[in-house]
Amino acid sequence: MKTYNVPEKYRTILENYRLHRWQPGSFFEAVLSNNLRGAYGKADEEVLYHMKNIMTYLENNFPLNIWGSELNVEEYLNSEYEPDLRLTK
Repeated sequence: MKTYNVPEKYRTILENYRLHRWQPGSFFEAVLSNNLRGAYGKADEEVLYHMKNIMTYLENNFPLNIWGSELNVEEYLNSEYEPDLRLTK
């Protein structure tokens, strides 16, 4: 899996969400939900610096059914079923 220059601490948060359905925190939940305004409102300068790389990482490594909207994120976090983590691209 390519890292797209996303710092390990951010990749760890995202991968724990993807693999274990762990709550990613308010900033990353906003990013995963495609809530740009919410994400920028919760971000610090460091994470803002990496925002483009974070989005590229998600677009290329995460299946569309687990991010991209509030509904996808909510359903993924609350589902009891084994996720289909195959990329749909």
